Amino acid sequence: MQSVNLVVLVYALLTIVMGLYGYFAKGSWQSAVAGGVVGLLLLGTLALAKTYPRWGRIGAAVLALLMIGRFAGPFFKTMDWVPAGVMFIASVITVLVLVGGHFMAMQAKKNQI
Repeated sequence: MQSVNLVVLVYALLTIVMGLYGYFAKGSWQSAVAGGVVGLLLLGTLALAKTYPRWGRIGAAVLALLMIGRFAGPFFKTMDWVPAGVMFIASVITVLVLVGGHFMAMQAKKNQI
């Protein structure tokens, strides 16, 4: 499941970068803190996934779902692509990849039996 890990890694880095964008472009220190915290938590889920893959993936999915909830309203209200649209789309893609990875793992487990 290296591809799932790669998607979560890219998503974590994107979250940090967009938080910094919010700080430098709009002067929002809250964006920098929130983006940094969520990005670091996502990196933590990657570390957790090495020993406990299920819990690491669940943690990443929960964080991505929270980000969908955070950015869906502003994106659909203003249709502003940066940062709301980028984060909304990236969060949806991350959740879809995590769900797809879950089903692939369950199928592989089923084929083992």
